[in-house]
Amino acid sequence: MARGAERIDTEREALEDWFVDRGLPNLIHDYGATTDVFTRAAPLLVVLWLFGIVGAYGDRFQGWNQAFAALAGFALFSVVAVGVNRLRGRRPLQMPDRVGGLELAAFVLAPAVLPILLDNSSWGTFITAILSGLITLGFVWFAYGFGLAHIAGWALRNLFHQLGDVFSLMIRSLPLLLVFTMFLFLNAELWQVADDFTWPLFWLSSGGLVAVAVAFVLIRIPTELHNIAEFPDDNTFRQLVARSGAPIAVSAERAASRYALSRTDRLNIAILATFAVGVQVLLVMLIIGAFYMLFGLVTVRTNTIGQWTLGGVDSVETWIEFSAYGAPVSLTAELVKVAGFLMAFTALQFTVSALTDATYKQEFFDDLTGEIREALAVRVAYLQDLDVPPSPPREDS
Repeated sequence: MARGAERIDTEREALEDWFVDRGLPNLIHDYGATTDVFTRAAPLLVVLWLFGIVGAYGDRFQGWNQAFAALAGFALFSVVAVGVNRLRGRRPLQMPDRVGGLELAAFVLAPAVLPILLDNSSWGTFITAILSGLITLGFVWFAYGFGLAHIAGWALRNLFHQLGDVFSLMIRSLPLLLVFTMFLFLNAELWQVADDFTWPLFWLSSGGLVAVAVAFVLIRIPTELHNIAEFPDDNTFRQLVARSGAPIAVSAERAASRYALSRTDRLNIAILATFAVGVQVLLVMLIIGAFYMLFGLVTVRTNTIGQWTLGGVDSVETWIEFSAYGAPVSLTAELVKVAGFLMAFTALQFTVSALTDATYKQEFFDDLTGEIREALAVRVAYLQDLDVPPSPPREDS
């Protein structure tokens, strides 16, 4: 009996790892922050916690006082870690096998309390440390909770299967895109704007264009993936499970059941689809950026940039300068800013084209929804094996 239970647990763990590897960890039953997300991130949290405590005093101490503060921080780390483990019934220095509210409170509070104990720091420092800890936990929850690393890996692998679709769309949209962006590139006003940009404003404006593109994807994805968790018949459901390659048995007795997706499940699927589109857009951005960087190095001289900008030649920020075929070639900050801005503009334009082009939508979303539907079919079989009751029928059905 024990051996059979151990085998079932091993099979369930293998299947749940399969969901994680495909960037859909939220399809795991009862997937929670303290039981799954922060537990998976425990090694990273321990490292961040140790650095947070040891470095909590900053540079307020020098010499031996600095060494004493570091030892005090490490001592506090050890005392809190041992205390939390004893309260949880674990060995004194055991790595947490479950990260709950007590561990998270220690992660946030210990680095914030240490400066007050060492040199009576202000409450402002204490609150800043608390906010820093909470932001760190939020980032870890998002990254691990939605499997961003696995999603990125899946999207990159998926890109190689869809390179033909991407280049086909580029061939259709690139001529018009190049004509318009070339007009901007050779326009003195754009170079003047780039010259006036500080780097923070440059990243803010370019990032804003990319953010609009991401928002457009997020708005369109729910429409494209409507009713993706429902299956027309039992045979289609079994074929999807078999085709997925998931470590789960497929039998003729299996029948499609409806299990409603939570908001977190749908968000996980939307993030996966957004990454799939985003990797393709990133590829196009890099191609456009490389083109304009090379084109600018060859065609736009420093004197020309000086005439296009208000500060003249002396204001041009040259990073690298060399000679090619008897002509001076300069890599300038202005060229990088102009090429970067055109990359961001390309991201927005290509995203709109990708999600409104009927041929591309059919080719791309057929592949994307096919893989997601396979994962959702496996989820149904997985929940059936766990004896989770199906969702009640909808009122409009």
